[in-house]
Amino acid sequence: MADGIQWWGFSPGRSLAVPGCDIESLNILLVGSSDLRMVLQTLSDLQARNDAPASAAIQPAEIQFHIAESNLELVARQLLLLTVVMDQTDDISVQERTSLFLELFGNALVRPQTQIYLNETSKRLVRMVTDDDYLKECLPMVNLSSLRFRERDGLEALFKSWKSTVKFDIASHWEERVRRHLAARYDARHGVFDWDYNMKLLDMTSGISWPEYRDWRDTGVAFQLRDSAPYSEPNRSLSSCAQTTRPTGERQPVTSYWGDIVTGPFLAFNKRHLLQPEKKDRDTSSRDPQKAGNETMQVLSNIIESLRGPTPPQPSGLSSVHEEDE
Repeated sequence: MADGIQWWGFSPGRSLAVPGCDIESLNILLVGSSDLRMVLQTLSDLQARNDAPASAAIQPAEIQFHIAESNLELVARQLLLLTVVMDQTDDISVQERTSLFLELFGNALVRPQTQIYLNETSKRLVRMVTDDDYLKECLPMVNLSSLRFRERDGLEALFKSWKSTVKFDIASHWEERVRRHLAARYDARHGVFDWDYNMKLLDMTSGISWPEYRDWRDTGVAFQLRDSAPYSEPNRSLSSCAQTTRPTGERQPVTSYWGDIVTGPFLAFNKRHLLQPEKKDRDTSSRDPQKAGNETMQVLSNIIESLRGPTPPQPSGLSSVHEEDE
């Protein structure tokens, strides 16, 4: 057995800024949120209120997000995804930026060009965590002063492990996890997947099609947004090290994929999440086999476009803290 890691949240991204809140400064503490869905949704919502005609809503002049995670790998991933969205030093289009975000966020396998982006960005992230001036140039809203030196060293090591020269056979790791999870039911896995989809997942959201859920359970690829591009490269940002127990009882660290293999990354940015039961569409046909992917692409594209507008709302601070388990 090994300790797992929660790469994505299982609740929808919501705005945490209350409309009409008559305060000058807003401090938001996020503990164990796993990803940036709350941060991005809050900033996007504030931008939408600012853009509304004749808006009389009172907005806080300063917003500070304080993010605490128990796994340093989650902090590394949040810095990566924030770079995809907010980096001021590149000229990537909104559509490509959204595709990059979704692939790195929820796919075990990514396109070759996404792997090239991850490889180059990992080098820049190494420099960001070791050079505060460079961090301010690329992500001026981020403050890593709460991290200790050994945690910065840990982030540097993680970013270096994302390079394309580092071997990480996530396809094999994924299959091994599924086999261990299902045990004797593995040969009938599609029947198990179908039961989980109809009896469990559809009770939470109708925004996921059966083909994309089945494919994700099989391969770890949740968002197949480019039909012509092969998803063939491992997403090294989903690698983590966990303590496993040998048959002898000895504990040893093993690098593998230790994340979710049952629910999927579909819920965090899915606009149909947690609908009222009477409003749910339980049509499981494949008329739109990429329902979650297309809808999530639209939601995220709108968020990213608003955050990269002429005058995007900037948090005055976004600090990360790594809380080690005692």
